[in-house]
Amino acid sequence: MIDLKATLENLGFENIILFDVFKDDSNLLKTAKAIILNGGYEFILFDSLRQTGSVALLKKLILNGKPVYGISAGAIVLGPDLDLFTQLYPEDNFNNDSDTASIDATSIRIYPHYDKHSQDNPQLESSIKAFESSTNSNVTRLRNDEGIVIRDGAAKLLG
Repeated sequence: MIDLKATLENLGFENIILFDVFKDDSNLLKTAKAIILNGGYEFILFDSLRQTGSVALLKKLILNGKPVYGISAGAIVLGPDLDLFTQLYPEDNFNNDSDTASIDATSIRIYPHYDKHSQDNPQLESSIKAFESSTNSNVTRLRNDEGIVIRDGAAKLLG
């Protein structure tokens, strides 16, 4: 995350906030030129965003063109919901949230670290395909050396 911040600064962005939902005032997001949502547990991250009232603000900022970068769980919560992860990893839903709607800044569902996780769990691909089939949706699987840029609903794979 520090490397990403340095890269963005080298590209000319200023006032980049490495937003910590546990301690930062969400009003800081309004002044940022770019926002980076870090990884961790997607359910904890989203619950924290919801509790601090940051979800609506983030969505508004994104829709108004503010660059927002999601790393791992940060990328997941930018999508429409946490349904895939509720199905795959129900034990990660520590608060037993029944409402799994997320920031919904994009309709693209992302599964980060797919290369590593599919090595650790040979059933992962069939589980994701079952989710895709049952929900008539697509999941973008990203390797650790890949990223995705989403602009105006269109996705471009990097890596």
